[in-house]
Amino acid sequence: MLWTLMGVAVRVAQLMDLPCDGTRFSLPPLEIELRRRLWWTIRRLESRCAEENGFQPACSNYFSDTRFPLNINDQDIGPESKELPLPRIGFTGMTFCLIGFEMVDLISRINQVYIKSGDAGSEPAEILEQKLMLAEECEAKLQSTYLQHCCNTRPFDWMTMKFTNLMMVSRLLQISNGYILTLSDQSSTSYLSSIWASDEQTP
Repeated sequence: MLWTLMGVAVRVAQLMDLPCDGTRFSLPPLEIELRRRLWWTIRRLESRCAEENGFQPACSNYFSDTRFPLNINDQDIGPESKELPLPRIGFTGMTFCLIGFEMVDLISRINQVYIKSGDAGSEPAEILEQKLMLAEECEAKLQSTYLQHCCNTRPFDWMTMKFTNLMMVSRLLQISNGYILTLSDQSSTSYLSSIWASDEQTP
């Protein structure tokens, strides 16, 4: 039921032109920001529903140019705002959501690699390397933009850090799944062991 309703939500969002960034329509700053938040929330929910039901997400970066919401607090923008505020450096009320949106973007880019590489007849190891490179770039961006400003003595910051680590491990396993199927039992066991070892070294 939820999967069906998410399809309706995506179609309504497309009718509202949410996949197009609000700056293209000369909208007020608050409306631009709210449109971004709504579209990326829909994409995140749709991506999770697709994963739960064993499908690829229907939304992709091919059909959207809507930027991420700003890393700001709600009080930084309002109906009286004349222009979009500059993003804050540090942990804000949007940081947790933005990390989830980054994961959705990563999934979309990984799927694009699979399509392009499949058309080009690339070997499984080459496809894996490209996907892992995207994951590493995403992890580095999350660390430099958000996680380095988190304090593990604050409960919500600590939860955000753990959530990010779990999502990255989940993406690595998802990336590796197709590649493991091409390996022998011994090779696949060694490969999975290397993933867990690298995760244990992550602070």
